[in-house]
Amino acid sequence: MIDKKKILFVHYRTGERDGVSLEIEKRAKVLEELGHTIEYLTGYDGLHRENAHVIPLLDLKKSYNTFLRDHTFYHKMFDENIMLTIFHDLERRMRKEIKKVVIESKPDLIFVHNVFSHAYNLPFTSALLTVLDRYQIPTVAVHHDFWFEREAFCRPRYSFVEDLVESIPPNRPYILRHEIINSLAEKEVANRRHIATKLTNDYFDFDTPPQKVDTYNKNLRHVLGIGKDDFVVLHATRITNRKGIENAIRYCSALQKRLSPRPLTLLLPNFVEVDSREYALALKKLALKLHVHTVWAADYFAAERMGINGGKIYSLWDSYTIANLVTYTSLYEGFGNQLLEAIYFRLPTVIFEYPVYQKDIAAIGLTLITLGSVAVRHNGFFYVPEDAIEKAVERTMALLGDKHELAKMLTHNEETAKAHYSSTYLRADLQTILSSIKLPATV
Repeated sequence: MIDKKKILFVHYRTGERDGVSLEIEKRAKVLEELGHTIEYLTGYDGLHRENAHVIPLLDLKKSYNTFLRDHTFYHKMFDENIMLTIFHDLERRMRKEIKKVVIESKPDLIFVHNVFSHAYNLPFTSALLTVLDRYQIPTVAVHHDFWFEREAFCRPRYSFVEDLVESIPPNRPYILRHEIINSLAEKEVANRRHIATKLTNDYFDFDTPPQKVDTYNKNLRHVLGIGKDDFVVLHATRITNRKGIENAIRYCSALQKRLSPRPLTLLLPNFVEVDSREYALALKKLALKLHVHTVWAADYFAAERMGINGGKIYSLWDSYTIANLVTYTSLYEGFGNQLLEAIYFRLPTVIFEYPVYQKDIAAIGLTLITLGSVAVRHNGFFYVPEDAIEKAVERTMALLGDKHELAKMLTHNEETAKAHYSSTYLRADLQTILSSIKLPATV
């Protein structure tokens, strides 16, 4: 007999195409399969679900949140008492709304994703912690990214902000565990906070067959204006500075010359982060300069398929069905969600060897097309050396010219990733957490 529980996921946004939202969905799916009830507390839900408690105050894109973030880390234009008053007023309003959801939902277990580990919305962090201190609900804090991994957040402009960031992740008896998705951050947290943590990787459901071409997506190339014979390079990450997309563009420029006369298209199906609009504009200018045909298609995709105003919105998975190759050029990642996706869809993958990949992933023995691990800042971008681009293109052409070798590589990667990152491990881990909750929460 399953002891069914009410489980609440907390994040700034849910049902979206960012890595954290996708990891939340994986956990939620497993828990629902185990018979538990799932709800969300979020600032924005991209899927507009009935079981999502949406509190717009928490949304990272709201002007008051970007204002507070900018003026506590990037600029110092006001007296500390003024900023403290603004902070406390916003925190109080958030706390009231969060408390209302917690009382209504009555969760037995809460998963808090990233709110207790980075500084994008500190009033939310403080408000949530105050509510949980009051009700002592069993909580799992899942940390994908940390404030100390972002240079700007290591320079708070006010003492009260410095105190706040130095106190997270918080140490509380009701927090059953702190999950950290890479060993570099785990070591840093141990040094800074001296709290017990558990290393937990990203996982993927390799047992479920991947999305194929079907009646829903069969005309996707036509819809996006991509030729039926184009070689499609997919860059599936969000558009934000640390994704190193400038190197994906440079790689595509060099590859296009070798593929000619076959056209090449770089497909970007994910959204531009609110603080990265200038970066996106710079990328568009770079693509024009290097004659790379890019399709910026965020408006056509969502976390899941849906119909809006009589038209089709495709899932992010649909973009993989028209791709010939994936670029994963991030300068930094907490783990590597889109890397697992590319392997799952059996696509050759071009990767920049970011630090977590080198430390935690490389040892399992994946076979990838590499751009190396060195990037130098120039004119606002981080460029890998030209010879790294050329070597990656040479390796790509060799694989495209040898179908047997390519198939062997893709099979090896799929089997290797499945052996280490299957959602089977996630299921077992979640069952361990659930079995540790002896009594239902009382709110």
